[in-house]
Amino acid sequence: MKLGNADKKQFILGYEGKQNRLYLVDKSLQVVAHRLMISVLNYQAAILCNEEDKAKALIGQIPNSYYGKLSKFLEANNHKEMAFELTPDQDHKFDLALVLNRVDEAHKIAEAQQSNEKWRKVGDIALSRGCFSMAENCYEKSQDFNSLLLFYSSYGDRDGL
Repeated sequence: MKLGNADKKQFILGYEGKQNRLYLVDKSLQVVAHRLMISVLNYQAAILCNEEDKAKALIGQIPNSYYGKLSKFLEANNHKEMAFELTPDQDHKFDLALVLNRVDEAHKIAEAQQSNEKWRKVGDIALSRGCFSMAENCYEKSQDFNSLLLFYSSYGDRDGL
């Protein structure tokens, strides 16, 4: 498993568990410390080994500040459902809701953030899933008149036009 990139060759001196630090030294004897959470490493290893139950048991040992990075890790390793549940970032949660076809959750986030772009995206997904009233509502809130024109003309809705 790759932890990071280094611009020069370094050697491991040791790991200090109380401080969660990995100490490295280079050829010129410069010591560098990197923060390394063993619980995060164990979680990632469990995910890579497809041991989801073990990973769920380990999540309680990981500080909330790591959840954003872990959710991106989960998404990159095709565990989008778990990433959706874990991420604290509402924009990331919105994007995952769209990918996972969770229109209701995406709608709630768009409602909370009042973003025209998010309304438009939710409207497109709702329309593709056959949720016509939600799609119409989203297009109205985003003031996407082109989509509304197409929507109303497709259904022959003269009042809407």
